[in-house]
Amino acid sequence: MESESLDPPAPAAPAADDGDGPDGTAGPTPPAAPAPEAVEPEAARPSSRSTWTFRIVGGLALLLAVWFCFYAFARSPDQADTSPVDDPAIVQQVPTPGSHVLRQSQVGVLLQSGYDGRLTINGTAIPEGQMDGAVDPRSANFDPRYGVRPNNKSSVFFTPGPGKVITRYNTGEVNIVVQFWEIARGRSHARKVSWAVFVT
Repeated sequence: MESESLDPPAPAAPAADDGDGPDGTAGPTPPAAPAPEAVEPEAARPSSRSTWTFRIVGGLALLLAVWFCFYAFARSPDQADTSPVDDPAIVQQVPTPGSHVLRQSQVGVLLQSGYDGRLTINGTAIPEGQMDGAVDPRSANFDPRYGVRPNNKSSVFFTPGPGKVITRYNTGEVNIVVQFWEIARGRSHARKVSWAVFVT
């Protein structure tokens, strides 16, 4: 009878330790790491040069607006050159300073006898031949020795009309400047008077 060899049984493999506890039980599951937050792309910042350009332009616009308001106030009918002129050579200003007139109103001054003058309106010099009362050089009454205003030199007036340097005034302020002088002393001793009227 053959004897059977009995090998000792192989030791059992130790069970995998899935836990952290001392008794081999499963420990608490560590929390999952939070997902990273989405980062929005940073908006492009204006350059330093753009910022300063914007500030300079804005400042200039503000200064222009302030200047315009000041000018509009300063040249209003209540603030323009509307005071009567205190000069003994001037008998009358037409229209009176600060008046509201029509587009083809007569403007000028009446001077004392022995005076002559010339007009400038809104920067436009009025030729003597276009002043009121001037004689047409082609007329039989014209005498070159006495000029185109032989008998009314002290009457310095102008009325806009067709064919003249000013046919009518624009709406708004009309600035009148009269240069006048005593004929015996000559134009080199001329004085000036200026005032404003308003076309509505």
